[in-house]
Amino acid sequence: MKRGARHTMSKRTYMNPLKIILVGILLAVILAGCGKQSTQTGSTAPFIGGTTGLVIDFEEDSPPAEVTDDGSYSFNTIVRLENRGEYKLQPQQVRVSLEGFLPSDFSSSEGDLIDRQPSEILEPRRRDANGNVIDGTVTFVTIPSEGSSPLVPKKFTGNVQFPFRANVCYKYGTTANARICVLKDLLNKQSKAICDPNTGKSVASSSSPIQISGFRESVIGRDKISFSFDVIHSGNGNVFKSDTGDAVCPRDAREMRQSEDQVSVRVDAEGLNNLNCNFPTSGNAGFVRLISGKRTITCTLDLSGQHNTDYEKIIDISAEFNYRDYKDKTVLVKHLIE
Repeated sequence: MKRGARHTMSKRTYMNPLKIILVGILLAVILAGCGKQSTQTGSTAPFIGGTTGLVIDFEEDSPPAEVTDDGSYSFNTIVRLENRGEYKLQPQQVRVSLEGFLPSDFSSSEGDLIDRQPSEILEPRRRDANGNVIDGTVTFVTIPSEGSSPLVPKKFTGNVQFPFRANVCYKYGTTANARICVLKDLLNKQSKAICDPNTGKSVASSSSPIQISGFRESVIGRDKISFSFDVIHSGNGNVFKSDTGDAVCPRDAREMRQSEDQVSVRVDAEGLNNLNCNFPTSGNAGFVRLISGKRTITCTLDLSGQHNTDYEKIIDISAEFNYRDYKDKTVLVKHLIE
């Protein structure tokens, strides 16, 4: 060894046994957490919600964008219907008509083009037990129907564009619910009461062009409460009165004025008596006419002998109506020179 060289002693480090144990426990916890699978508890909301009912569209190339007038081109129109709302539709509750042109210009008759109906039930959107959304039924209506003569453009003097409108009338409905607060002493609310009878309440409404919103409650006496809510048209179509089980949308101008914007509404507080609302015939059900797409309904509930304790109660609200909506497309008839 050279003179002046320094001897360096390597330092050895030792890990404390307690630290080794703690690290092992931590790793075990992490691995156990990684092995756990998350579980889906499902949605607690009573409805999927939304403002949609039937969605209307033309199937691709039915009708085609362009046809010729030499008599060699025949076609049918296929209307696609999808139930994206939460109301079940029977076949007789849907009527599809093809409008926008004179039927004889396409070698057809009015009877072959109006009030066609689907062949199956249109199930609504809904949730399964795990909260997953199941899509509603998609169906197709062919006009003219199979077995009838197809559309054949007549001879024109030049190229002509025609509007093709799928006009759909269908019966639809809305279901909603909200909670009212009932206290043993309505006039003197305690600081720790389970609820407040003098405030706005949340309301859940099913997917439909008609919505229920703006639910609010107030105390109007020792044994009486009042609650109000709004019936609102949130879609782009036309609302008509529904007093039968089938779809009926009037075409006559006078009948349209009489039936337009009318909705049948029912309010239920099962288990409680003496419920009255400001319908034309009082009671808990009746027709209301929407003004500028809205109508407020106010109900009173006499709770005499029915509020010996504090509780919340579900109020069920349902609305039914006929609805008209449409889908447009343009068809160009090309004139062929002989």
